[in-house]
Amino acid sequence: MAVSGGADSTALARLAAGDGRLQIVLAHLNHQLRGEESDGDERFVRELAEQLGVPIVVARLSDWQLSINNPSASYRAARLRFFESTVAAKKLDGVLLAHHADDQAETVLLRILRGATLPSLGGMSPRYCWNSIAHYRPLLGIRRQALREYLRSIGQGWREDSSNQSADYDRNIVRDWLAREPELVSPLLALATAAQRWRNSLAKSSPALAEAFDPAALRVPPPLAEFAAGRWLIERGAPSDDISPATRQRLVTQALDPSAALRQHYPGGLLVRKRKKRIEVIPSPPIRHTDLQSAEESKQQHGQDQTAPAREL
Repeated sequence: MAVSGGADSTALARLAAGDGRLQIVLAHLNHQLRGEESDGDERFVRELAEQLGVPIVVARLSDWQLSINNPSASYRAARLRFFESTVAAKKLDGVLLAHHADDQAETVLLRILRGATLPSLGGMSPRYCWNSIAHYRPLLGIRRQALREYLRSIGQGWREDSSNQSADYDRNIVRDWLAREPELVSPLLALATAAQRWRNSLAKSSPALAEAFDPAALRVPPPLAEFAAGRWLIERGAPSDDISPATRQRLVTQALDPSAALRQHYPGGLLVRKRKKRIEVIPSPPIRHTDLQSAEESKQQHGQDQTAPAREL
């Protein structure tokens, strides 16, 4: 279970540790970005694990720093690699994440502001896979305030991340906006539910692409082709939150447009090649986002956002 020391992950740790059906291991990545404050978070999580009587695995960002130009993408990739390593080393069934209903509303609003298409407005999924490892978000139906009230009721403290107050991050700006306009949260969650239903419909109707597929398989209506393209990239190991509408469309174009580049880079370090009647991922150097198309997509998806490293878009 990913635990930063903040209220949300601390509440989930308490709830999960009290569930007799679960055996959990706390996983904490010290991002080393806030000096003593970051080290204090690590000490807090170590003490929490001791109180709960559960194992803990701790790593530092420098152990997993990846060569990705976008710092936010690098932090996310490092967390994913850390989780992957922990699951493998401890022989676990997956990863628990503490995203809740207010995080979901923030995500939907951010995607609206960035021009996302309807399927993307479904927000975060309760379950998704990365490199065949299941990630679960059991708190998506619970509000932030309810988690804090629970912690207060049992006398459990938590850590506050000072970077969550910075106006340098888009998510913090949106969080502050929703705090001042709380009546927007329910409609945003309703929109997420409707979009998830649309996304589920696309999942049923879009073509299932093989590991190496014939480009002609994407000669279907655009919404189905783009959904299938995004799903194929995610199945190959691309982080789902990095698959923007532009990324989906670019793979469709690569497959169907004879003038498109035959080799292109995609999120997650994927290098995709078109060769005769075959689209496939081929080995590439260590993860780098240096090609101009990937850089442009990052700007389109994230704007100038350097998302706070302890949170996920």
